[in-house]
Amino acid sequence: MLRSPPPAVAQLRLVRSMRTLRWILALLCAALIASCVTPESSARFAGLTPDVTAAITVALRKQTDARILGYSRDNDGTIYVSTDGGGIYSARKVRGKWKVERTIILT
Repeated sequence: MLRSPPPAVAQLRLVRSMRTLRWILALLCAALIASCVTPESSARFAGLTPDVTAAITVALRKQTDARILGYSRDNDGTIYVSTDGGGIYSARKVRGKWKVERTIILT
C-alpha cells in the first residue's frame, strides 16, 4: 500500500520551488534593468543637460558616424564619449565651441 507524504513534506517541496522561482525572477529583472542603460541616462548621470549632449554630438559627427554608447565626466571637467567599435572621444568647450578629439585611455 502506497502512502502519500505527510502534509509538512509536501509544503516544504512547494516552498523550495518558490525560492528558486524568486531567484530566477530576480536575475531576469536585474538583467533587464542593466540592459536599459541609454546614452541619455548616462549623460544625466554625468550631470550633462540635453543641450550640452546635442552640441557634443554635432561636434562628434564631424569625426565619426559611430553610435554613441555613453557619456562620462572627469574631475577636471573633460567629458568622455564612448562609441561602438571601441572609440573614446574627449570633449571640451574652447572659446564657446565644443572641441572633440579621439582619445586613448591607459589604465
